[in-house]
Amino acid sequence: MFLIAQIQYRCENALEDGLAAIKEICDEWDAWYLYFNWGERIPDVVLTYENIDSGRIESARLIAVPLFSIASIEQVVALSSRLDASTP
Repeated sequence: MFLIAQIQYRCENALEDGLAAIKEICDEWDAWYLYFNWGERIPDVVLTYENIDSGRIESARLIAVPLFSIASIEQVVALSSRLDASTP
């Protein structure tokens, strides 16, 4: 699957604590976990999430499509635009 996500992390002290604090909060596998572990697996639909992983993720939006369906960078840009358009 090809996943694109926008994730809002809960990081109250990140500015004071610096980059190390942000690296502790963010996990490079979060988009994968959102789609495969924490939500519904519905391809080609913008999925929304709230208060995930004990509040570490405040909110997120994600779209997933089969990787073999991506034939051009324009399709990736279009998916990203769909994700942006779903922003409240």
